[in-house]
Amino acid sequence: MLPARAKPRRAWRRLSLRCESTRMRMNWYVIQSKPRQEDRAEANLRARRVETLQPKLLRPSRSPRGAAARIEPMFPGYFFARFDPDAMLSSMRYTRGVAKIVGTPEGPTPLSDGAIETIRDRMDPSGLVTLRSTMQPGDCVRVIGGPFKGLVGVFDGSLTAAQRVSLLLSMLNTQVRVALDLHLVERVNGC
Repeated sequence: MLPARAKPRRAWRRLSLRCESTRMRMNWYVIQSKPRQEDRAEANLRARRVETLQPKLLRPSRSPRGAAARIEPMFPGYFFARFDPDAMLSSMRYTRGVAKIVGTPEGPTPLSDGAIETIRDRMDPSGLVTLRSTMQPGDCVRVIGGPFKGLVGVFDGSLTAAQRVSLLLSMLNTQVRVALDLHLVERVNGC
């Protein structure tokens, strides 16, 4: 007869091997939420101790009182969760707020850790993603909104993290430096 201590050690060894193999299968997946229920679905998954990531952006908006900004999901209707599909797939599908797990008929499609790290690298401490402008100083741009709509100018540079840019516009035979919101300009070919 084996000593009483031998069985728990073997059971612990099997449990630790199972935990290691579970960690190896943990991947990031895209979760589609029900309409406007990203926060609810994410909170329910966090309550089940599932690691989630829902990147958000500070988007400029217009209101009757003037310009404002609001926080919105970077990917409306979607967020990311890290889990083992063998162990949690059915419970994930039936979580309140979750519409489906994005994938193929064979199963969910995992994301690379690099894709998630790229998003996390662009997040500030408050959890907002900072988008980097693809425009370089000297690029030709057109103003697509606001009082300068339709004018063409030269991109002079980014001013702040608040998505404002500096442009040089030619007006009345003079170049005038103007600061505008990034979403009001677009790059064009040739000035």
